[in-house]
Amino acid sequence: MGAKNRMSPDDRLSSWKEIASYLDTTPRTVMRWEAVGLPVHRLQTGKRASVYAFKSELDAWVAERSQSPQADEEEAPAPSRRGLWVGIAAAAALAVLAFALRPGSIGPPVGGEPVELTRDPGLERSPAFSPDGSQVAYARRRPGAADFDIFVLDRASARTRPLAVGPTNELAPVWSPDGESIVYVREKPGGVRMLDLEIVQLEAGAAPDELGSAGRVLGELSRPVLYYREPMLLGPYFAWSADGRTLIVPDGTPSERSVSGRAPPVPRGLFSHDLASGKRKRLTSVEDVVGGDTEPALSPDGRRLAFVRRFRPYYSELFVLDLDAPHEPPRQLTHFGELVMTPRFTPDGKSILVSAGQFGAGRALWRVDVGASREPERILTPPRNLYGFDLAPDGRTVVFTRGRPRMDIWGVRVDALPHVSAPVLTSGGVDKLPTLSPDGSRMAFFSDRGETTEIWLASAEGSAPRQLTHGAGDGDDSLDWSPDGALLATTLRGPEGRDVTTVDVTTGEITRLTHGLEAQSVRWSPDGKWIHFRAKQGDAAGGIHRIARTGGAIERVASGLCLDFASDAYSALHVHENRKLIARRGDKRVILAGLSTPQAYAPARDRVFFLEPNGPNRATLEYANLDGTERATFLNVPDVGRDLTTDADATLLRWSQTEQPESDLMLVGLD
Repeated sequence: MGAKNRMSPDDRLSSWKEIASYLDTTPRTVMRWEAVGLPVHRLQTGKRASVYAFKSELDAWVAERSQSPQADEEEAPAPSRRGLWVGIAAAAALAVLAFALRPGSIGPPVGGEPVELTRDPGLERSPAFSPDGSQVAYARRRPGAADFDIFVLDRASARTRPLAVGPTNELAPVWSPDGESIVYVREKPGGVRMLDLEIVQLEAGAAPDELGSAGRVLGELSRPVLYYREPMLLGPYFAWSADGRTLIVPDGTPSERSVSGRAPPVPRGLFSHDLASGKRKRLTSVEDVVGGDTEPALSPDGRRLAFVRRFRPYYSELFVLDLDAPHEPPRQLTHFGELVMTPRFTPDGKSILVSAGQFGAGRALWRVDVGASREPERILTPPRNLYGFDLAPDGRTVVFTRGRPRMDIWGVRVDALPHVSAPVLTSGGVDKLPTLSPDGSRMAFFSDRGETTEIWLASAEGSAPRQLTHGAGDGDDSLDWSPDGALLATTLRGPEGRDVTTVDVTTGEITRLTHGLEAQSVRWSPDGKWIHFRAKQGDAAGGIHRIARTGGAIERVASGLCLDFASDAYSALHVHENRKLIARRGDKRVILAGLSTPQAYAPARDRVFFLEPNGPNRATLEYANLDGTERATFLNVPDVGRDLTTDADATLLRWSQTEQPESDLMLVGLD
């Protein structure tokens, strides 16, 4: 191809985006190629530098690399749809370039070393192999976008094509057994807690932007409670029967929905959904757990149904139901006490693969024996964790989401105007559930900045962090500093459930006060003698209880989700089952706010600070006097966590805030 005159406007590309479009790749990839010689020029204008490139120089660079057998296999560029890559197409027969050229064939990885399947910026999750293993459907949220769309990647050409794109989230694609359709969920607009179950019929030979026909709605589903909270946590949502006539879906029954048509807060069980009639039959049922039964998988012979039961936001276990004996209860196959995701049967039906570990650290791929005759076996521990995945039909290749969730601790000074929030403590991973010491000088929090999630201490401004506990495990609910500053109260996972636990602030010593209650929402009494908590199972199930700081008898004191006291020790703060924050003093009762989570409030002096919902996973930070006569808004908080804390003088506020994570899809071969 002849070079054009450099002075011609047609030869010049004036931004990363234009260069990437010309090379048919992404701006991030172009920046990587620049490091290995891609001819990109920079023009300094004041403090900023703009970039530009000439098409003729790019063509020459591509031609030179396509003729060299030493081309860098990670950095070789993509064939352009403009026909610039004839030389590369011929050279692609070389083995060294088989994976290097992008797009190019993405074959099976070998040796247990993961290789990138996608390299695009943003967040990618919910990968699903086609029945022949040649394609992967997945959900992707592009940088700056507010929603996920569904794409299909062809492994032979590495071409990615859109399947379902819209103004709301499209998630959890699953292929039909014949490979001719894909089902997925589409979020309803307007904040309705329901999802549309949609199906797309694939069209052979369609253009890249016309992969399938418009989605057809098959029905409605309850939106899971963690749908917005953690992008990493929504795994596969359906399972097809082998004959393609039935879907296994998580949902609540119509009678559990309100008159308005809005869904209950969690899917209560799994149902078989007949595609012809739309009728559903209940398969499992579970009560009083946060996430219900979800992520179904059918065995190759269709006789067993595997699924995860999500007890808490970051705690779930693997179960299996014998469909030949549907009246028998499902069997629990794992007792990790952590977050289990994405069950997948091996082709012989004898084992189930799952992703398991703490939410933010130490996640791995495990093999679980269906007959429970052997202990679970760890088979893959990739760097940067492993969340949702799929197993290829041959049982030898896994595609998985590699990433790391990120949650930082943010704060604001109450006495500084204007009120501007800023990050106080960040590690690139998960820092959450902060609690300030009574004097406001120190902060305790959970963090995965080490090899496991532990409790850490730092100054109130986030400096000098140090690990306090060793072997505590993840905290997914609450952390509260005692009034005398000596102890922390929290809930930690034990053999029988989540226990009320104290931690010595000086030594890190852990003392479990309860066993088997599945405790939540710990709060100290103003005198520091009692710890109030909610019990969800065992003899004390239901309502708010208290236990002495040294242990002993458990007393039920109220109904609701959480109980606390203002600093005057006379005004009780009670969180009702509907998350309404209520102040009580004697016979007087004042509804102060609706909370984003049961822990999202912090009393101090004669007022209480709180986070009130303001859209999906967003909140406004506000305060109100205990008598309800005064109320004001501080600021808006995006991607809010589960918590809020202040010091005794109400000068500092701290909370955890989810940051925009990034993830990629990876391929790995199993031995």
